[in-house]
Amino acid sequence: MLPNDALAVVIEKNLRIVGGVKYTAEETAFAEQLRRTEGMLPAVLGTQETIEPVLTSSSVSTDLGDVSWIVPSAQFSAAAWVPGTSAHTWQATACSGGTIGRKGMAVGAKTLVLTALDLMLDPKLMEQVRAAFDRRRNGITYRSRIPEGRKAPLQYRDR
Repeated sequence: MLPNDALAVVIEKNLRIVGGVKYTAEETAFAEQLRRTEGMLPAVLGTQETIEPVLTSSSVSTDLGDVSWIVPSAQFSAAAWVPGTSAHTWQATACSGGTIGRKGMAVGAKTLVLTALDLMLDPKLMEQVRAAFDRRRNGITYRSRIPEGRKAPLQYRDR
């Protein structure tokens, strides 16, 4: 992932404007019940309402890593799961399919819209984001690790 500090600043500003996720009494009861299940990490209920700084690096596997070398990119998280929920678990699925997940997605969508508006309406801001991108690339041209002309192995299920 090629970090873009200038873009992260804009995203974080907008994420703070939108704010965190506030639970209803019913959602709090669900969160408390979920937190008692096996596999939940220790976390403080209520932290979903706070905004953490936007990270400028990532250690997770994502296609955005490749994209970030071609266009200025940044990523952020919104609280679509109960605090302490691990990815790829039934608890994450339970949150994502309910009102908690929808609230987190709304936070993310609103943040993206505000960030897009900032960038479209302020050419100087877009120049700063592009300058940060060029500085980080430091003259390096992105090259895919997949050899040119290689086709995806779409028949992998035929074996």
